[in-house]
Amino acid sequence: MHRHYRRRRHIGRALAAAGALSALIVLPTTISAASSAAPRSKSPLQQGLDFYRGKTITIIEPGATGAIFDLIARTEATFLGQYLHAIVNVEDVTIGNTIPGQDDTAGAPPDGLTLGLLNMGNDASLTLTHTPGLSFNPSRLEFIAATAPSASLMIAANSSPYSNLKSIVQASSPTVLMENTGTVDVLAASLLGIIKAHPNYVVGYTSIGSYVQGFVRGDGPIMMTNLASTGALVANGVAHSILVTAVPPQGTLYRQYATGVPTFAQVQKEYPPKTALEKREWKALDSFFGASSTPLVTQTSVASYKLAALRAASVWMFHQTAFKTQMLGEGQNPNYIDPVQAKSDYLTVLKYGTILLPFFSRFT
Repeated sequence: MHRHYRRRRHIGRALAAAGALSALIVLPTTISAASSAAPRSKSPLQQGLDFYRGKTITIIEPGATGAIFDLIARTEATFLGQYLHAIVNVEDVTIGNTIPGQDDTAGAPPDGLTLGLLNMGNDASLTLTHTPGLSFNPSRLEFIAATAPSASLMIAANSSPYSNLKSIVQASSPTVLMENTGTVDVLAASLLGIIKAHPNYVVGYTSIGSYVQGFVRGDGPIMMTNLASTGALVANGVAHSILVTAVPPQGTLYRQYATGVPTFAQVQKEYPPKTALEKREWKALDSFFGASSTPLVTQTSVASYKLAALRAASVWMFHQTAFKTQMLGEGQNPNYIDPVQAKSDYLTVLKYGTILLPFFSRFT
């Protein structure tokens, strides 16, 4: 277990009574008092709901306070607490580039009271670069749900000569800013490598905040990260859009700056693979761009009735209008990905990530 400081913030309070939510929770069939039949045994879901009522759950978010993982965790905590009638806290583990937080989740007691978020892209980059740190086997974690893929936006400073992706490819050595590791870094560096751009990477940014500050400061004219961060720069008139991974859903924050912008799929048509290797490379990128985002997980050996309640709570959460509105307001895709697909996406990204190593390692 890592030794570090954590900042714990209370997010959700248990509801004193079922109230309006009681109708949303599946309860066992009531047995008439006049019936002579023996009481039916409780379903796994009802056992799980009984277990969580009044309990305290912790979601470990492995990123920086106020960043995307933190925002997602706080939003999920509120709604999970409502459905489960539980207290849900968020614990920020802000050191080690998401590694300690993920390790803490995997190593927690398997009592169903500690959940966590995985950093899919960072885990893949650590795996394909053989960077030590992760101490768990992701195939053995229990996946609860995941958000659908969220859009990332590549931008260029308005003061730069780069008007589109082609101008970046044709430039001799365009400066591109990158965080140290992470999902978008894997995507951006690999994509630029596959289409045969020759960037000069400026790296060393350890958070989204420092990354954005570097762009505003003029460290380099090109960057790519989540829509919530890059969209704000376009909205403030300091940059323009170059590429978006996918058009975000209606209502997404800064969606207008990703509309009419070339998508990953369009770029693939513009730069079609010509060899077997290039086809594998594009397939690997497809696995990254199309994978679900930010899986919510818990430990191996958590009792099945607890998993049933956690997964039912997640299904309910993703279908609440208030949840969708809040996620869209943070630039996230609020569509539900079930645990089977979430796990498959995560393992597929790890599998195909090794194909991208020649490009990703150019700046690590």
